Amino acid sequence: MEATHEARSGEPILLRIHPDATRLTSLGRTTLYAEIAAGRLRAVKFGRAVRIRRDDLEAWIEKHTTAEPEQVA
Repeated sequence: MEATHEARSGEPILLRIHPDATRLTSLGRTTLYAEIAAGRLRAVKFGRAVRIRRDDLEAWIEKHTTAEPEQVA
């Protein structure tokens, strides 16, 4: 049984690549692993297990969020 560290709100602090991070981002695990390998997304490794801190994933998403497109009249 895998222990998940949880914040006070009940949400996990550490996310599994699949299915947690893939579900939250709608990206495939290969894309997320590529971002980790390139150093653009921070990850925590425990032996062979790879986890992403929720805060790091949210920061990565924020960094890749573009401004709203301008309305064309």
